[in-house]
Amino acid sequence: MWHSHALAHSFPERRQAVEPLRYRKSSRCEELNQDGCVEIANGPDFIAVRDSTAKDGPVILVGRNVWRRFVATLGNVDGR
Repeated sequence: MWHSHALAHSFPERRQAVEPLRYRKSSRCEELNQDGCVEIANGPDFIAVRDSTAKDGPVILVGRNVWRRFVATLGNVDGR
């Protein structure tokens, strides 16, 4: 069973549950017109993260609270 307090884990056994999600690329990738980017999708109790160039590759599932802290930390980086 996957727990939302886990920092980040790849769960191949949950691949079936991840497939129907709608992924979107980072807005920064769109601005830079890059092919290789991170894509994310909202799951019922997690955020799914994958490489846009490897759509059939591994998916990292991150708990929602961990994702919020991660994004907040990125916003606190000097120069932003």
